[in-house]
Amino acid sequence: MTALHITLLYGSYREGRQGIKAVRHLQKALKSQGHIVTFVDAMAYDFPILKKRYIDYETGTAPREMEELHDLLQNKTDVFVIVSGEYNGTMQPGLMNLMDHFYIEFFHKPVGLVTYSMGALGGARVSMHLLTTLCIFGMSPIPTIFGIGMIQNKLDEDGKSLDDSLTKKSNQFIKELSWYGNAFKAAREKGTP
Repeated sequence: MTALHITLLYGSYREGRQGIKAVRHLQKALKSQGHIVTFVDAMAYDFPILKKRYIDYETGTAPREMEELHDLLQNKTDVFVIVSGEYNGTMQPGLMNLMDHFYIEFFHKPVGLVTYSMGALGGARVSMHLLTTLCIFGMSPIPTIFGIGMIQNKLDEDGKSLDDSLTKKSNQFIKELSWYGNAFKAAREKGTP
């Protein structure tokens, strides 16, 4: 399999955010497999609540950060990974707001879901919302959802796994993500519908 450009999207703004551990874990694991990894942190971009999407700007007038993110999402990314905690049974508002600024940039690309929670369910409820939402964005979710329950006990601050079963689950997720990424990349090179 060839190296893929994988973009990780994360949307938590909370103090003491736990999902950043999952992001760090994935960054290291994906890079160790030879992939190019870019981390997009909604909090770092801190776009205002959506008033105008990228596509609504006249050519060359979008804010610089939005222009750069458009280029990354549409032209450089082969595969997306969404890392999301469960906020009252749904996805993080920061993640949704970031994504809402774009649309066609996500079309015809696979996406892997990494969900987490402080409880045992590992963000299972948010995964259902994500599946519906990401399909509307034109992405194709891979079958395996990498759920991390009790994240505070499974990963250290640097993203190192504290649980052998989590490492095994992570490796399986990356293997499947890579397969779909390569398949979709080859198909896009032949043209999209």
